[in-house]
Amino acid sequence: MTVWFIFGAMTAVALLLLIRPLMRRPLSEQPRSAYDQAIYRDQLAEVERDKQRGVVSEAEARAIRLEVERRLLASAPKATIASEQGTGSRADLLRPAPGLATVLILLVPAAAITLYVALGAPGAPDRPFTSRGIERSIESDDGSLDIAKVRSALMTRLAKDPNSLEGWVLLARTDANAQDWQGARAAWEKAIVISHEDYQVLENYGELLVMEAQGRVTMEAQKVLQHAVARDSHAYRARFYLAMARLQAGDRPGAIGDWRQVQKDAPANSPWRREIDETIKALDQPLQPASPPAATGPSGDSGMAGAMMALPPDQRNQAIEGMVAGLAARLQQNPNDLPGWKRLARSYAVLGQPMKAADAYAQASKLDPKDATLLIGRADALGSALPQGSGPSEVMIKLYQQALALDPKQADSLWMLGYVAHNNRQDSSARDYWRRLLAILDPGSQDYKDVKRAIDGLGKS
Repeated sequence: MTVWFIFGAMTAVALLLLIRPLMRRPLSEQPRSAYDQAIYRDQLAEVERDKQRGVVSEAEARAIRLEVERRLLASAPKATIASEQGTGSRADLLRPAPGLATVLILLVPAAAITLYVALGAPGAPDRPFTSRGIERSIESDDGSLDIAKVRSALMTRLAKDPNSLEGWVLLARTDANAQDWQGARAAWEKAIVISHEDYQVLENYGELLVMEAQGRVTMEAQKVLQHAVARDSHAYRARFYLAMARLQAGDRPGAIGDWRQVQKDAPANSPWRREIDETIKALDQPLQPASPPAATGPSGDSGMAGAMMALPPDQRNQAIEGMVAGLAARLQQNPNDLPGWKRLARSYAVLGQPMKAADAYAQASKLDPKDATLLIGRADALGSALPQGSGPSEVMIKLYQQALALDPKQADSLWMLGYVAHNNRQDSSARDYWRRLLAILDPGSQDYKDVKRAIDGLGKS
């Protein structure tokens, strides 16, 4: 009897939820897409939280983000309710419907009882996971998703249904997640043919080419993205990347202008509007000509660095790389800009491109050969490019020696030259370098203690 009472209460609650909207005019007349987009945004936030907690890897998070962003973009409203439903107005569609409410009051309990009598089995146990063949067939030994098995399952599916657009899209994303760029390219090209060059498929293919080039919008990617825009002007993601290409080519005003036009054309609730706005805020400032502290970021502007940090990671990296590319292009036209070369060298170091940083420091040293810090910067950059555990190269040692000749109290040079002498079993020279270093350090600092410990250890190992 208790079970039937619970079922009756559940039915009453369900009926209340169903008929309440039919008995009064809703307070909100937002389109369904607004709610869909709110859910997708929550999902994006959840992915970021899962990645920070270590629940998913960076590759898995990127794949999930791509799928959710695709759905978010696809959920943007393209027509009004009136155009979708015919000639009736939205107010007419939202009128109270007491007749329909009455039908539901009678129909829902009757349907529930009928289904329960036919299918109900409250005492039946849940289906064990071990018996779920499809789920287990793509599972790895540790319980996680096995990308190779997923790909094999997709290939089997596509062998049976080679014209499945969804199948080719999933295969392309699976290959991209595994960084199998050639396989992903082939899958997207097949999807383009099956979709009759749908602009969203073209956008995804163009984005893959950008990913493959590590954030660079290559000429090949530009052609695909331009094709997407030609197919449909609603290809806002393609237009975003095309503006990024202009930025990477050094045309910052042109890129900002293109992004503003996308803002103007895109729907008011488009997920791209906020991201574009943040990108413009980060870029719509003049680059500082002075040589700022390295901690303020590649551009040297602390306000811009803060704006950059507010961007999503992918967009932030692309924006920084675009600005650095623009700065490098300007320096080719004005090679005597010493502050510019310093800024470019620091920027490449921040982006993890040590050889380019070393080349930029070399150019700066030609303009100011008496600046010991430029020699140290070049040596450090060359050291970053060496395999882990490698000692200083001959070029690095010469740079440290030149820096010490310019500045006898250059701490980095004293330490590294002492280290090289110690490795060459020249403890007397190592002791001399490190004692000179000890004389310029604060006796209360940790560096002082470390150098003192190194001196005391000479000859003991």
